[in-house]
Amino acid sequence: MVREIPITPFIIMHNLVNLLTNYGFWSADIPDEWVRKRDEVVSIPYLTRISQAPVIKDKKELTGKHLGFFTEFPTKEGETG
Repeated sequence: MVREIPITPFIIMHNLVNLLTNYGFWSADIPDEWVRKRDEVVSIPYLTRISQAPVIKDKKELTGKHLGFFTEFPTKEGETG
């Protein structure tokens, strides 16, 4: 499941990104007329658009309308987030 999280305030995200080594953003092409309520953002058409979004790495900031952030980091056995 893809979860969209707000990337504000930017200063906190910027400081967090400085600690990360494997991260990036995605920028999805979501039509302006699409509803962004909980039931809609888990729909197949919405998730398809997100899954087709280009992944942007090696940037510390990004401007756009429908952005997401991801990161990968090591965990220890039995550790969950």
